[in-house]
Amino acid sequence: MKKATTKTGKRTLKQVVIDFMKAEDLKFRAEADVLFLSFGGKTLSYEAVFDTKEDKGIVLFYMFGPVKVPVNKRAIVSEFLTRANYGLQVGNFEMDLEDGEVRYKATLVAEGVVPKAATMKRMMYPAILTMNRYYPYVLEICFGTATPKDAIAAAEAEVREKSEQLRANQLAPARSLRRGVRSER
Repeated sequence: MKKATTKTGKRTLKQVVIDFMKAEDLKFRAEADVLFLSFGGKTLSYEAVFDTKEDKGIVLFYMFGPVKVPVNKRAIVSEFLTRANYGLQVGNFEMDLEDGEVRYKATLVAEGVVPKAATMKRMMYPAILTMNRYYPYVLEICFGTATPKDAIAAAEAEVREKSEQLRANQLAPARSLRRGVRSER
């Protein structure tokens, strides 16, 4: 099968994304410039799309929340998403105020360059982790008693806890090595 290329002979952004998803062994379906895939999170399943804009040199990756926010909860969920977005370094949450759809968007500007697989990973996997971290709290706000401020605090406490566990695991071998070395005085 011949790979799709532009007039300059470079692979198209769509082909780059297809090659990346195949290398990652991800199942997807393609329609025009959009590639559809699904992910299972820790408690929910998410639909996602890669949308390539060849003329603008942009790749968009969207993850969609599986439940639409009820009309009477959209303002409070908007506050939560705004609080979540404030601390995010890559990507952002969006909510359609007409139908309550919540999505996370990551953008890659690749005008004039062909992105590498590592770049695609840094775009997609943090988006998955971020959606998995915050979206369950959207549901807590919609169908439970959580406030936006409390939900953000809980989501960020999980992140701090995991970071501390990772740090402790990385330092543990160094500590045990130091304990095994005797000082010669």
